Amino acid sequence: MNKILYGVAALAVASVVFSAGLVVADDNADEEETGAGGGGWFTYEGAKDTFGFHLNSSDWSMSEFVLQARDAGVKVKAYQFDNIAFEYDSDLGTGSADASGRAWIGGDDATFQLHVEDNGDRSLDCLVLTVTTDVIHTWDISSLGGGQIWVYLV
Repeated sequence: MNKILYGVAALAVASVVFSAGLVVADDNADEEETGAGGGGWFTYEGAKDTFGFHLNSSDWSMSEFVLQARDAGVKVKAYQFDNIAFEYDSDLGTGSADASGRAWIGGDDATFQLHVEDNGDRSLDCLVLTVTTDVIHTWDISSLGGGQIWVYLV
């Protein structure tokens, strides 16, 4: 199963992505409010999986993420956000968001790393989710079947 990766390589790649000079949101940020959200479905390994999320730069407790992974027979639900970061290109109207924290996968406690990209069109939007328990589960979606991802400045 190509979703389950054994080793440290995936964690190393994820740590590079999360430390690539992103604007880090802070619960007490005095900057423009940035956010991200979306929901929809994608086909992964023959199954139609669904997701929904909202990332709030000014109040992390208002952020949420859930993925129903029918291919793996589990639900991933974030319950704690430790980091949320955004990049936004106002000229292109595109952006990305990264979040990490704790989640439930099935009944197991796990860490998660989420990367989403709003590339201006659903067929170009991307979602990468890595969930780590005793194994690493990764969903790397480069095109949505339905729905949309957006990153915005308020």
